[in-house]
Amino acid sequence: MLLLWWCTAPCILAGSSPLRAGIAVVEITPPVGSELVGFGQPRRAEKIHDSLSAKVLVLRTGDSSLTMVTADLYRLQSPALVDRIRHELRIDHTILSSSHTRAAPSLDPNARSSAWGQDAEKKIFQAVKQANENLFSAEVLWGQGALIGAHNIRVFQDDGTVRERWTNPKEEGTAPIDPAVRVIRIDQAGGGTKAVLVHYSCEPAILGPKNRDISADFPGAVARHVEKELGRNVICFFLVGASADIYPFRPLLSGPEAFTEVENMGQRLGREAVRVARSLSSTDSDNQQLSVEETVLAFGDRWDDTKQYEVGLSMILINRGLALLAVPAEMFLEFQLLLRAKSPVPMTLLLGSSYTSGNSWGGTIPTIVQAAEGGFGASYATDIEAGAGEAIIDQGVIQLYRILGKLDELPRGVLVYDIPDLPSP
Repeated sequence: MLLLWWCTAPCILAGSSPLRAGIAVVEITPPVGSELVGFGQPRRAEKIHDSLSAKVLVLRTGDSSLTMVTADLYRLQSPALVDRIRHELRIDHTILSSSHTRAAPSLDPNARSSAWGQDAEKKIFQAVKQANENLFSAEVLWGQGALIGAHNIRVFQDDGTVRERWTNPKEEGTAPIDPAVRVIRIDQAGGGTKAVLVHYSCEPAILGPKNRDISADFPGAVARHVEKELGRNVICFFLVGASADIYPFRPLLSGPEAFTEVENMGQRLGREAVRVARSLSSTDSDNQQLSVEETVLAFGDRWDDTKQYEVGLSMILINRGLALLAVPAEMFLEFQLLLRAKSPVPMTLLLGSSYTSGNSWGGTIPTIVQAAEGGFGASYATDIEAGAGEAIIDQGVIQLYRILGKLDELPRGVLVYDIPDLPSP
C-alpha cells in the first residue's frame, strides 16, 4: 500500500463562520430496457416499479465546502462530475454515494456515455447547483437507534471454512451484525427539519437476479416512510454502511412477494429512523464546524501483479463529534466495527459505495482473516490485495486525528537534550 496524496481543510473554524446547508432532489429513473447491474448477470429492465432519485446535500462554512450526493443506483462514480462541481461551483469536496441497489443501473465511467447516463449526470449537476444557490443557516444533529433487520451470510464450518446462507426467513441470530440505525438531522435555523440521513449496514438486495423491475429496493421504501411521517418538506437520504456480508432476512426475491418485503423492511427501518430523528434536541450552538480531508491510497491486485488500484478516501468531521469515512468499495461489516473501535470521535460512520477521488473502485473488500477463511467476497468475487481494508481504516483514523490537530507535520516535545559533561573515570 502506498499513500499518494492528501489535502486538508482547516480543522478549527471560528464561531463567526456558521454552517450553511442546501438541499435538492432530482429524479434519474432510466428507461425500460436499461441494464440492471448486480449478481454478475446482465438483465434488461422490463418495467418501472418505483422511480429512482439523486439527493443532494451541500454544506458550507467560511473555510470549507462539501456536497454529498446519494443516488438510487448500483454505483455512482464520475471523476468528471466531481471536477465540474469543484471548478464551476467552487465546492471543495464531493462525495458520490450509491445505495448499491441491484434493481438499477450504474452511473460510472462505462455508463456515462449513454443517453441516460449523460442526462442523469447533467441533472445531478443542476441539483447540486440548485442546492448551492439556496443555502440556509443550518444545525446538524445526530443520534442512534437500533434494529435487527438483517443477518450475516457467513456460516463457519467444522473444517474452518465458510459457506454462505443467503436467506434467513426465521430471522435466527447471526454474528457479527451492527443493528445501529444512525440518524443525522439537518435543521434550518427557525425553519424546522429539512433533511434526515439514515445510515444502516445492510445490502439492498431484497430484489434478486430474476427481478426485471427498476426499483430503489428497501432504501427507497425507508425514504418514503420517513418523508411521509416527518412531512413532505423533509428529504430523506439513505447511507449504506459496511455491509458486504450483511443481507436482509428475505433477499433475492422477485414479483409481488419481493415488493411486499421491500415495503415491510422499509417501514421497520423507517419507523426507527423517525423515532430517533424526533428525539434529537437542538444544541443552540453557533459554532458549527466542518472539516474534510481527502487521501488516495494505492493497492495491488490480489490475483494479477500487473494491476493497481487508486482508492480515494474522504474523512468528514462535523462539530468535532460526527465523523464519516467515505470509501469507494463494498466493505465487510467488520470494518465498520473496527473503525468505531479505533476512532476518537463518538459517532463515526463508514460510508460504503462512496466515490470521492482516485481512478478505481475497490470492489468487495474482506478482512485478512476473512480472506484466509474464504467464501463470497473473501476468496472469490474480490480482487483488491489482502490487507487493503485494514490499511483503509488505519488511514481514515490517521486522517481524523490529523483533522483534530493531534497529529503534527513536525515533531513536538523536547527536540534537543543537554548531555552533561561526565568526569573521566
